[in-house]
Amino acid sequence: MTTNPEQFLLDAWKQQATVLLRSVEAMAQGAEKIRETQLAAASDAHACALRVEKSVANAQTALELWNVQFNWALENSQKSLAYWRNLFEAANETNVKLGSCLREQAQGSGAGSGTASQALIALDAAYGEMLKNSQRMFAMTTDALTVASRLGAPQPDRQALRPPA
Repeated sequence: MTTNPEQFLLDAWKQQATVLLRSVEAMAQGAEKIRETQLAAASDAHACALRVEKSVANAQTALELWNVQFNWALENSQKSLAYWRNLFEAANETNVKLGSCLREQAQGSGAGSGTASQALIALDAAYGEMLKNSQRMFAMTTDALTVASRLGAPQPDRQALRPPA
């Protein structure tokens, strides 16, 4: 069965338009999630600032003031980590959806072994590296926060930490 050239072009155009619309939808959903995350963080930061302001005003000693400041800094560090994790997850989810749209476009156009396929492989590799680096960053930050939250804990025996001679 022979396909009419006009029908072939129309089908290709429809496919591109569908991919474009799905891509725009994925980006809009990602932007909405990021906006929701930012709005929640801003509301929380405002409430926290008011609470800390009262605590600072009520502090009677330098130790109480230091305790308020330390707890505020630790809490902000933890909230910051959660905020950036949420932004990363929203961006990653959006990128996965966009990659899926592009992959379907490449497969549908018969460009499985051409330039589109190579571009998708490069894109996938780049996002894979970004994901690994982000996971490392979050792990280091989480470790640092754990250490900071245990500052009042007894220190380990340094002799026990030394490697055997």
